[in-house]
Amino acid sequence: MTDAELQDLVAELQDAGIRYRWLSDVQMYADKAAYESIVPILLRHLDRPYSDSARATIAGLLTRKSRGVERAWSELVQHYRAVGTTALPYAQSDTAFLRLSLANAVAKAYTNPRFDELKALIADASLGEERYILVSALQRRKKRPEVRAFLETLLEDPNIAPEMEHWGITRSGDEPARTRLT
Repeated sequence: MTDAELQDLVAELQDAGIRYRWLSDVQMYADKAAYESIVPILLRHLDRPYSDSARATIAGLLTRKSRGVERAWSELVQHYRAVGTTALPYAQSDTAFLRLSLANAVAKAYTNPRFDELKALIADASLGEERYILVSALQRRKKRPEVRAFLETLLEDPNIAPEMEHWGITRSGDEPARTRLT
């Protein structure tokens, strides 16, 4: 990706009053109202035929928990589902990095009423290994019985189980499909 590729996005953000030296600063430092106002701009640009690298940058800007990002759930899920999988590692593939960035944005857009939709996304192995990022949306909710039951089923998924074990979600003793939730 070149800086010129995102020139239209930068210009539109500047027209909206957002002026930062680096695009990453928008996500990190914009106040709540300013960030909310630019979410629609970011979503419009995510729809454009940019390179995967540029789209990953835009998706990364949508990883701040906010009402605007929450309202974009369906659109973000649609983008996440549309990006193909690749066997290349993230450092070697812009497509893999885009999938990772979109998975992170979907996780930030998650709200409790979307639990069944999130479960379906996580359970869909065709969506690739980045699904473990989606589980992060449930980390703070892991003591809720329905979440706990779902997390127990994921201990059998080789792409997700290592991340869950990192969070302290593991089998207790020899009992199969049981977790210790700390």
